[in-house]
Amino acid sequence: MGQLDANTLILLFTGYYFVERGLRLLLKSCNGVFYHSLWASRKDMVFFGISMGLLISLASTPSCVRGAWSAWNALSPGIEEPRWFLDDDAKICVTARAVLWVSELNRLDLYPLYVIHHAGSLVSLLSFLYFQWPVLLFTCIFGTLGSEVPGDLLWMLSSYIDSLEYPPRGLVEFKRRLNMFNVVQYALIRGCGIITVAWILACSPAGLRTRSVLMQVHAYTLLSLYAAFCIAYVVRQYCSIRARSLSRPASPSHIPMELDGPSSRSAHMRLPTRPAIIIVPYGAWMGVGFAALVFTSLTITPASGEESILLSHALCITMSSAILFARLFSLVMEDGMARLIAQPLRTIFRPGFWLHGGLFGATVGGLIAWIAGYVPDFPLFAASLAVGLPLYETFSRIGCHTYGCCYGCPVESIQGVPSASRSRLLWRMFPYAAATYDHPTDYAVTRAEPKLMRQPLIPIQLISATMFFLLFACISLPMAAYKSPELAGAVTLGCHAAIRLATETCRADYRGSSGWISTTGRMAIVQASIAIAAILYILSADALHTVAFADWSDVLDDGRLYASATAVAVGTVVYGIHVEEIGTWIPEGEIVPEKATKLDAK
Repeated sequence: MGQLDANTLILLFTGYYFVERGLRLLLKSCNGVFYHSLWASRKDMVFFGISMGLLISLASTPSCVRGAWSAWNALSPGIEEPRWFLDDDAKICVTARAVLWVSELNRLDLYPLYVIHHAGSLVSLLSFLYFQWPVLLFTCIFGTLGSEVPGDLLWMLSSYIDSLEYPPRGLVEFKRRLNMFNVVQYALIRGCGIITVAWILACSPAGLRTRSVLMQVHAYTLLSLYAAFCIAYVVRQYCSIRARSLSRPASPSHIPMELDGPSSRSAHMRLPTRPAIIIVPYGAWMGVGFAALVFTSLTITPASGEESILLSHALCITMSSAILFARLFSLVMEDGMARLIAQPLRTIFRPGFWLHGGLFGATVGGLIAWIAGYVPDFPLFAASLAVGLPLYETFSRIGCHTYGCCYGCPVESIQGVPSASRSRLLWRMFPYAAATYDHPTDYAVTRAEPKLMRQPLIPIQLISATMFFLLFACISLPMAAYKSPELAGAVTLGCHAAIRLATETCRADYRGSSGWISTTGRMAIVQASIAIAAILYILSADALHTVAFADWSDVLDDGRLYASATAVAVGTVVYGIHVEEIGTWIPEGEIVPEKATKLDAK
């Protein structure tokens, strides 16, 4: 029991609360109607508790599987019970489950079955820790708990569908199929886990054959109760599938349009200064994205002492160059010479940025840092940035959603249009609610195209964020950990370009010259070509080598935490602070009240 750090538990419980608050604010800003329906039905605690459980399961299940594999490999021939020891993976697994179950007790008390499950789980966990039962027993069980992710998604989706007066028929059908998939995978994964643990208890030296009879009875009782709960869950879900029919009326359109909604309200914070300073959530999201990129890079390129300081300097140069070139590309592609000549200062110092300019700037900054001697291994450094790129994009796309930039096509423009089949398919894969912006000046979309105010738009920013996160979690990070960071970086760049091209047809914002493909689309093709060339070179040169990631226990000593905090501050200031009005850093000349009155009279 002493192997679990109390400081870590306190930090994780605190982090749980603030992450949950962040999810609340995100949902409230993205879909206030759904949020208030949850709050009115007292399901908001359950919804966000299940959301946190889903995130924790996704994060901790790989550690549980690795812990079970390590415990299995540690078994030696004979009948002796192996020495009780929690390695790093087992600690992460056990700690994550403890935080999850304790935190969810009061959040899920609307449903007694959840409380019973979590109470029984905590009894089992305490038995494991206090009696020091074999690690393999519990890591096998914990390794199968990732099967609850589809069920969590199913509950969240059901809550969203129940809040709609006319839910899309495609969304209801998706829920039915998800329910069927959930039952099958839950039965298979949990069933295999229960059978494995029963075999370990009965036959393996990792069982409890050397313990007292009372201890063995206690273990078998807990396993039987767990198996009974799993069977009851599968039967209940199967019965609900048979009983449920798709009898709800289909909506007249995919997303109902409500133009006569509530009065316009601002989502940004205005400080009572002169001139007025406006803080937008976009800056915080960009700061978190930069921090994720910095943390990932420093984790993949582990260093200590002076090397970590040098790498932090290199990242500072790289980020500064990326921001500078992102602004320069935006100045050339979006603002144009006419605007630059008419208002040079306001045009130059304006919060507008172009992604591929940032990628080019990051390359230039990385080369400068390498030439200056801050980067000992440039290919590894560049690969670490490429691996972290989709995680950065995840947060930046969410920021774009809150700011109203990089917006999607109007929903009505793709209905009944054969050429828009790709847009509809992409939206069906990620069925987020349509994005609606109801303030005339606070959002980039309503400033650029006032006619789109309160018009339902494809939430392409959230769709892109989901795709980028899946890229990072399923391809980039596993390849960097188990194959080669250089190859992972090249593959990530190629997949990133593919996602950008796939989402092009769903966007309605300005992205350069029009035609069969936009300027950003052409840049994505160039990026994909570079990625393919890099992959071929790495494979032909046999440059594959694995790298041991930086240890989590060194997060305070190697500068990762401080560099990430600095990145949050930089992103918040550069992208989040506006002056006098949204979209400017330098306000126009003030108009005195007398002149303003005359102008109004005219």
